[in-house]
Amino acid sequence: MLLLLIYIHLMIKIPKWFKELYTSRHLIYNRESYYKRNQVFKKYVFVIVIFIPIISFSIATLMPEIKISDDKLVINGMYGITKTMNELVTIDMVNQLPEIKSTDDGISMFKISKGSFLINNDEKAKMFVFKAKPPYIYIEYKRANKLYLNFKNTEDTRKFYRELRVAKDQGALP
Repeated sequence: MLLLLIYIHLMIKIPKWFKELYTSRHLIYNRESYYKRNQVFKKYVFVIVIFIPIISFSIATLMPEIKISDDKLVINGMYGITKTMNELVTIDMVNQLPEIKSTDDGISMFKISKGSFLINNDEKAKMFVFKAKPPYIYIEYKRANKLYLNFKNTEDTRKFYRELRVAKDQGALP
């Protein structure tokens, strides 16, 4: 939304600036027009340097939509994945996350870890967790892929865990 407003503002201001730049009175050095252009340039640089990273980080820290769809576990959003239920080996609730050694492809800031991480023994794990909100759902897939996830609300985490267990017990999961 902010980018749209900046684009509209630029579309209004830029043609005026070019018109002033190429008029005959501005072909001669004019301190006032130089100062105005410099101020406009500073405003746009400020917007780019300050607001673009803030928007990027806020989008990156949004937690994805997690759901069971047909025979798949679907995690939508940034760093999202889709796994078939046939690959499921282990599902469990844990109260503690493993130590994160480094970020492989993800973001771990404030109270959120989201993406791929290297954990104990240099194993890779996908995480979509609120760090300070245990319990966590631990899912292990074939080929030693690990997945940790939870929701902001503890009850939502427990409810989703029960849904996974029921699906497994009913034969939707092997």
